[in-house]
Order: sequence, then C-alpha cells, then structure tokens
Amino acid sequence: GHSMGGLVARTYLDGNPDSRVRRVVMIGTPNQGAEKARFFEQIGLIPLVGPAAKQLIPGPEGIAAHLSPAVPIDRIEVGIIAGGGPRGRGYSMILPIDNDGVVTVASTKLPGAVDFCLVRGHHSFLPSILAVRTATLRFLRTGCFHRDGLKRPIPANAE
Repeated sequence: GHSMGGLVARTYLDGNPDSRVRRVVMIGTPNQGAEKARFFEQIGLIPLVGPAAKQLIPGPEGIAAHLSPAVPIDRIEVGIIAGGGPRGRGYSMILPIDNDGVVTVASTKLPGAVDFCLVRGHHSFLPSILAVRTATLRFLRTGCFHRDGLKRPIPANAE
C-alpha cells in the first residue's frame, strides 16, 4: 500500500485476520502520522487539502493512533519502504528531518516490521521508482528487500 493505502491495509488486517495474506509492503506510509498534516492544520489549510489530511495528523486525533501500535508479527510479515531526499536532507523544508516531501522517514517506521528500505525519491513518485518496484517484488517473494539477503528489521519495542 502506498501512503494512506498502507494505513487502509493495517486497518483491514487489524480487524480481519486473513490467512491468505502472508506479506505486506507499505510504501511511504505515515505509520506514525504525517507531520506535514499538522503543519497544514496549524495554518488553516486542512479544508483546502481535504478531510483525509486531518486523519493523518500525528497524535491522538489521527488515524494512526487508533491502529494497533505494531504489526501482527505472528501472522504477517510487514516490510516498510520509506522515501527520502537527496543527501538525507528531505524534499520538504517544512519537515525538520529526512522526508519524501510529505512523510518523514521516521514516521514510516512501524514496530515489528521485518524489513526496512530507504529509497531516495519523492512521495508521489515512489511507486514508479524501479528500485521500489524491485524491492517490493523481492520482499513479497523472499521476505527481504535487499539483494544481500540481510534484513533491517524495526524492533517490536521501537518508538
């Protein structure tokens, strides 16, 4: 699932155990909320960007806070692909740390994910980047994004 699509997948899988689903890839998903949505709220732009932006606000009012805090690692392997900016600076100057222009790298992380991959690219274009497509297919086949076969898990107790 790309962006909010990953949150939709989490919502579905949280309440509907589905034995057919063994692996899920989240691409640029704001698992901890999107700080840019908070910025838009603070300056009064939420009505212009749409109601979904309000759901992405980090903290108790956002949708991410109402989902399970970690993935159901006992039944599903989740992999996270984050987008980041050139030289680790991020695309958006509004966001204080590396980001894909919309979501920070840190916000994509979900405790219990079995693998993590950082790709340099803008949020809107992540699904069309060859490295993202290749890593996604590799993860769905093998459970690992990386050619070297080494996973970079996000610990279940990570914040």
